[in-house]
Amino acid sequence: MIRHYYQYATFKRKKLWKVDYLEVMQQWMKDGRYVFMARNRAMGYVNDSWCWNSPLSVKRGYGHCSSLTDPRDIGYDDVYYQRVQKRFRYLPKGNGLRVDEMYRAVNISPIYETIIKADAAAFRRLARHDIIYNTKMTAAVRVAWRHRQELTTDWCDMVEMMNFVGMDLHNAGYVAPDDMKAMHDYVMVLVRQKRERLRRQQEERDRIRLERLRELNIQRDAEKARKREEMKLTYPVKRKKFFGLIIDGKGIEIRVLQSVDEFAEEGAEMCHCVYANEYYNLEKHPTSLIMSARRNGKRLETIEVDLRDYYVVQSRAKHNGVSKYHDYIVQLVNDNMERIKELNSRRRAV
Repeated sequence: MIRHYYQYATFKRKKLWKVDYLEVMQQWMKDGRYVFMARNRAMGYVNDSWCWNSPLSVKRGYGHCSSLTDPRDIGYDDVYYQRVQKRFRYLPKGNGLRVDEMYRAVNISPIYETIIKADAAAFRRLARHDIIYNTKMTAAVRVAWRHRQELTTDWCDMVEMMNFVGMDLHNAGYVAPDDMKAMHDYVMVLVRQKRERLRRQQEERDRIRLERLRELNIQRDAEKARKREEMKLTYPVKRKKFFGLIIDGKGIEIRVLQSVDEFAEEGAEMCHCVYANEYYNLEKHPTSLIMSARRNGKRLETIEVDLRDYYVVQSRAKHNGVSKYHDYIVQLVNDNMERIKELNSRRRAV
């Protein structure tokens, strides 16, 4: 753990008065991963603009300001390497390996320092397979190195597969076998078996999920059917006061839809959502009055009138378009809005 302190001095009359220290960050490394306890930082580009009164808390974000991550990203490169280079002063330089990668690996296990010094290429293979950051597979590295097992690419692949199937990576018979090829092929069989088992389990989960969805859809459809049957009874009762209303002019006749079946016919012939969106459901559309404008028995447009503010919300022809009589139909309904209002208010008073 590395602790970072902010040191600041106070001067009086150009003379040093006092020096204070404030701990602003604790930098932990656990299993090769950085964990930070730090104070918040003020918004801006200054990395050391700390909020003095904020408590130390875990920071998991990425970037600067109030979050902290890898010290390479926050402007403390020199401080970090100077503090740890003494501990790792014997690590070789100029071998083409990244310094931070070596530091993190050695922090996980001292075996990596030995491997770096003895075989940098082997360490590079371990790093490429992310084995150096995995504590379970690091156990296999220690055992294999102790038994003089060559850390080839095939060995790295084998250890990754062993870790996947949950084999004991402390067992020298596994990670440092006498017959590398036979062990590699054996583990491949185990991996195929596990993947097949996982595939069957996933298929079973998918089957159960689809079955549940099917049951939910059946229940949902049944509920919709029940609700539709209920609306068939309640809609005529609640809109009966408007059923005698007829608005006509220039051969156009406008009437209120009187049943759920009429909504279904209207939606099917006009190819819009007056039925699909359940405009007959007065719980969902409590202030909607749906009317149908026809000329010589042919449907022209479907009109929605708002019974709260008394205006034409929409008037749609086939495929939600407009007919050549659209403006006249809207004007006709607006001219008779007082009749609609009178019917609605009179009924309320009763």
